[in-house]
Formats: sequence, C-alpha cells, structure tokens
Amino acid sequence: MTRAGRLGLDMLARQGVLYTLAADGRTAQPARGAAWDEWYRTAERRVHQTRVGRVVLSTVFLGIDHTFGLGRLELWETTVFKPTGVEVAGRYATYDDAVRGHGQCVHAQVLATGAAPEELYDDTQ
Repeated sequence: MTRAGRLGLDMLARQGVLYTLAADGRTAQPARGAAWDEWYRTAERRVHQTRVGRVVLSTVFLGIDHTFGLGRLELWETTVFKPTGVEVAGRYATYDDAVRGHGQCVHAQVLATGAAPEELYDDTQ
C-alpha cells in the first residue's frame, strides 16, 4: 500500500468508520487501518445477489460507515444494476436489516417487471 493509502486509512480509523465482520460473517466490529486493509482484501462481503429479468440486485458489507460517524451506521448496501445504469437502493446498519432490505428490493423489481427472481448468491442459509 502506498504512503497516501496508509494515511487515508489511518484518518478513517481515527474517525471510527472502519469495520470488519466477526467470525459469524454477520456482526460488524470496529477495525484499525492496517488490519482493516488486510481483511478487506480477502473477505467475502456478499450477502445476496439476485437477478430479476435483466436487473441484478447485490447486497454487500461495505466495511466503511458511509455516514462517516454523523448518523446511524450505514455498513451494508443494496445496489441495483440495470441496463440503463446503477443505483443505490438502500443502506443498512445491521446484517438483518440488509437481508430484509434486499428482499424488499427484489420484491419491488418482481412487481415492476413480472420476472421471476433467480438467486445468484445467498449467504443467509
């Protein structure tokens, strides 16, 4: 990692916005810069990935609190990949919230398109 990269991670660590997943793969825990970097490079962060017609919905653990400590934690995210572009559909504080949010996004896509969902990846079982 470059010096600038280390400095950036150190800054984020001081702000308390870096997180890793505990051994259960579902519980977020605060992390330090170098340890976070090593974990992030190899961790399986996916929760769900579902295709509905030509749309793919993906929910992952971000590893960085996207409120940067200024609000309720946002550590998981559902992103919708459409032929016309990409949008963030939701951010969540907990694994359980992320699982629920993913399901709600899939349901909305099914209603919008009439297509059947196809699980591409499911970490909840």
